[in-house]
Amino acid sequence: MTTGGNLLYRALEQNMPGVLSRRYRDLAFENGKIVPTKADLKPGAAEVVRNTIDEVGDADIVGDGAFDIPIVDVSANEDRYKVFMIASAFSYTFQQERAYSFAGAKADIDNRKQMLAKRSIAERHHRIAAFGDTRLNVTGFLNNAGVALNNSSFDPNTAAPDELAEFFVDELKAAHTASNNVEMPMDVLISTGFYFKLVKTRMPDSSVSVLTYIKQALSEEDVNFNITKCQECDSAQLETNGVQALSTNKDLITLYTKDPEVVERHIELVQMMPQEWITVRDGRRVYPMFSSTTSTIINYPGAFRYIKVPKVN
Repeated sequence: MTTGGNLLYRALEQNMPGVLSRRYRDLAFENGKIVPTKADLKPGAAEVVRNTIDEVGDADIVGDGAFDIPIVDVSANEDRYKVFMIASAFSYTFQQERAYSFAGAKADIDNRKQMLAKRSIAERHHRIAAFGDTRLNVTGFLNNAGVALNNSSFDPNTAAPDELAEFFVDELKAAHTASNNVEMPMDVLISTGFYFKLVKTRMPDSSVSVLTYIKQALSEEDVNFNITKCQECDSAQLETNGVQALSTNKDLITLYTKDPEVVERHIELVQMMPQEWITVRDGRRVYPMFSSTTSTIINYPGAFRYIKVPKVN
């Protein structure tokens, strides 16, 4: 169809710069924002091993010449964690590769397909880091069996603003005292709904949000308290990923210390398998990509605390 006598509609179109593609959310459990992560796994390693030391001892008042002096002792052990490979692949059929080359788009398609394979591997890293994997018999950052859990009846939906603030202070105090005043968690992950409730709820006779009030009150006590919203703490996510039973309807709050001595992951960076492992069959070429990882390693469970509360609407 023509317009103006000679010009096709196509000739009157203006191409906009750039290409719109799908947008992806941040993978905070995978990229090190939540779990300190080191890319130091050696190729082919099946396990990582950490030496541990246990120390016991006491002292007492003794008389002259006494033989019942308390003795201290040190014992050595080791913790072992399996390494898992995560893989994804992209492919071309014979005719696709010819068509992309003809269109001059082969390099762009290559880059996009590689990006998608890397993204799928990153998303699996993220889920394993957060929740573990029942098939591998490992837990994650949000469901470690060694971390104390308070299945609380406190309801954020009906609580007054000052009660919301007191709740966080009380839970921080509980984490501190439970570790014999050794650990003071500074970071908190809370559900999306709970986070925005703290943002929009104001303290009595004040324009200050409960979220700001909690941070300011604790900072005056030299506690740099960081509260972060985390979709994986939502009740629906916990149920979908097997952390709690369906229809439990409880969100998770996680208090922790973001310190690689306390919690860590170790990975081998995403890469293409060598040329000899590329598969060609029946007119299709398959390019595998892979990465390796440990589960989330919590060395000091006492620096963590889980609290479950009714789902925030």
